Amino acid sequence: MAIKQKILDTIKNEHITPIPAWKFFMGTYGLWILSGVLLILGSFGVASIVFLFTKNDWDIYTELSESKFTHIVSTLP
Repeated sequence: MAIKQKILDTIKNEHITPIPAWKFFMGTYGLWILSGVLLILGSFGVASIVFLFTKNDWDIYTELSESKFTHIVSTLP
């Protein structure tokens, strides 16, 4: 029996159906959308960290804390 006939018999006996193309496209598009959302959330996180470090009162940390490290840790959210 030829391999072609074996494959056709297996498909017929096990009722194998092809997977629709839209499932592959939705998986790909879903991955791109998720990547975009995570990129936007990451950029907001980095922007807020940069904002906190630039607006942190670096001139008065000696009066508020013992060291820069404790000042940074105490002023971060």
